[in-house]
Amino acid sequence: MIAKQGVVPQRRIDRTTPALRERSIPAPPAFDPRPPAPRFVTGWPAGGPHQSAPWFNPLDSRHIIIVEQKFPPGAVPARVSFDGGSSWRSSRPLPMLPRWARAASPVLAMDARGTLHLASLAHSRDGAHACLATYRSEDGGLHWSQPVVALQGRGKCSYVLLSDLNPASSLLGRVYLVAAAGSALHVLTFGDGSFWTTGSPPAPSLSYPGPYRYPEVMVDLAGVLHVVWTGGSFNRSILSSYSLDGGISFSLPAVVASLGQGSPLPESMRATCLTPDGVVVCAWTDYRPRHARICCRRSTDLARTWLGPSSGQLVAPDHTPGQHQHQLQPHLLVTPGGEICCSYYEYGPKNAGDVPLVDFVMSVSYDRGLTFTRAMVLSVEPWNPSA
Repeated sequence: MIAKQGVVPQRRIDRTTPALRERSIPAPPAFDPRPPAPRFVTGWPAGGPHQSAPWFNPLDSRHIIIVEQKFPPGAVPARVSFDGGSSWRSSRPLPMLPRWARAASPVLAMDARGTLHLASLAHSRDGAHACLATYRSEDGGLHWSQPVVALQGRGKCSYVLLSDLNPASSLLGRVYLVAAAGSALHVLTFGDGSFWTTGSPPAPSLSYPGPYRYPEVMVDLAGVLHVVWTGGSFNRSILSSYSLDGGISFSLPAVVASLGQGSPLPESMRATCLTPDGVVVCAWTDYRPRHARICCRRSTDLARTWLGPSSGQLVAPDHTPGQHQHQLQPHLLVTPGGEICCSYYEYGPKNAGDVPLVDFVMSVSYDRGLTFTRAMVLSVEPWNPSA
């Protein structure tokens, strides 16, 4: 994300007085060797996992929120720290409508004015219906507004929330909510008012029919909105589209990648990054013969066109230990110096006869995504995911 590359001036909010005051602080380091959190969230069906996920305020490095993934009415949805984790305060429960049984899979975004936005999937008591509800908080997540129902639908939905924090953008402060629900991709925007407006979502081309899944959203320095998603027949295509008018209209979809055969491993997400000079790199897990491998493809014109074959190129084709490993869950990050870091997990036996273990590794590109270095192992020691 552009916000992680030092483009947005970092701001820290001082809450020691009733009136909120801001003062400039130096930008935090752009690279963290720890495994990053997922970049987009899928709404869990009933009985899904229950776990906490941290969120870090891009405008204030000390503002952290630990948000629960599932919570019933009246439960504390999050815990908030304004001092980098030294102390914590409990958030007030999210207001819910009487027909809702629980909320799940919240995602957060901070706009340029310091208003915190939250989107969550609210399930009905009978379990047959769900809606995508949005909230706002003016005090960093301690209190929440009444819910605004952005979308109605069934219980399965994947969605992402993002703010335009680029100072040069004509749409600075706009918040985007993109949700994939079956055969529809909904793009909603939030401006200065208290309501969401629906844009014209990119329709699938005739060559790639099928549902939309797992949207990913980016905003470049000019404020252009980019959406990447998985779709097409049997969900074997990665497609992208862009909007020049803040989500009102979109370009025709472009094919980023054509995926291989289905993998017997759990489904792995893709990752996309955008550099300040207009290079876009998309990485995904593709099940090549016998093993899952991380592949990538890049664009040098802000995702208007994509270079190379649609099957992509291997990120680390010469990593000998990885020839018998499955490569999963890629994550991309751009450093202030322009290096593109691709981290992922390697799963498999580290020695002959060993049980399969997981390592966290990273490859780096110093030429704007054209090539990547041999993978470096970042984990201190491999771990057993089934232990």
